[in-house]
Amino acid sequence: YINLGNAYRHVGRYLITIDNYFNAINIDETFSMAYVNLSMCLFRYARLQTDKVYSRYLDHAGYYYYQKTLEFKDNIHYPEAIEDIINFVGQSFFSWDCHHVMY
Repeated sequence: YINLGNAYRHVGRYLITIDNYFNAINIDETFSMAYVNLSMCLFRYARLQTDKVYSRYLDHAGYYYYQKTLEFKDNIHYPEAIEDIINFVGQSFFSWDCHHVMY
């Protein structure tokens, strides 16, 4: 499901990408690579939204799954992914408009 999700993300099919990452999580709830991919996908998909409420919802969901990534970070096979998402979230929170602030 991760590889399929990555392929869909590559062509911009975010909703089916999210479904595939959830399928991977349903198989193994400690699979941190699924959480890191899901989190990044939600953050990126939020940037494409014109509805600020929906964008904020996606940001919150992305942050939730970012926290799950950190919870299971010892299980990750690609440690650089943890660094990438920590940097992405840290930079993003300081550069977003005020409607993207996490509460």
